[in-house]
Amino acid sequence: MADMEKEWADAGNKRRRPRYARQGRAGVIAVESACNRLDLIWRNLLEEDVGVDGTIEVALGDFPTGKLVGAQIKSGMSYIRSESSDGFRFYPKSGDLAYWQALSIPLFLFVHHPEHDEVYWVDMEKHFESRGDDPLGPAYVQFSKSNKIDEAFQAHLRARSISPYTTILNMRSSAQSSRQSCIRMDRGTDWSVSPRLIYS
Repeated sequence: MADMEKEWADAGNKRRRPRYARQGRAGVIAVESACNRLDLIWRNLLEEDVGVDGTIEVALGDFPTGKLVGAQIKSGMSYIRSESSDGFRFYPKSGDLAYWQALSIPLFLFVHHPEHDEVYWVDMEKHFESRGDDPLGPAYVQFSKSNKIDEAFQAHLRARSISPYTTILNMRSSAQSSRQSCIRMDRGTDWSVSPRLIYS
């Protein structure tokens, strides 16, 4: 393969594909493939990527829910610092942090580890909450290697996106059942009989 590349270059074909482009695509493909496996709906943002590569919609089997989160994907060893058996650090640009925090939808940051062929994630909303009142906070985002795109990730998305909505639906259903019960009681009352007033 190396000889063929050299012959192609020697023949005057100087146009090269940036190596980071292939690595970046590997990360997007890994996230998309994992979402497809977990019944999560992945959508690429093909134009003007300024800090969000795509969105993930939570689905319940064949039913999309309309609940979206944003996704920013980084791929390559250059994004992985201070790596240990448990995790690693990612150092974002300050402008990226400000943009992600200002988004109107929750954002998940993904880092594709090419040597492990794994994708790890951080819920950035939780990251910002952990910084507290410090406007700057730590200069890095801490990744846990236990956070992979698997069934636990799917459960996390459902819990943060669906549970409040399900609670509202359950409250509405309960209220509707109560109203129907009152109507049945009302219909079963004989209003032609006046109540007796008993005085002691």
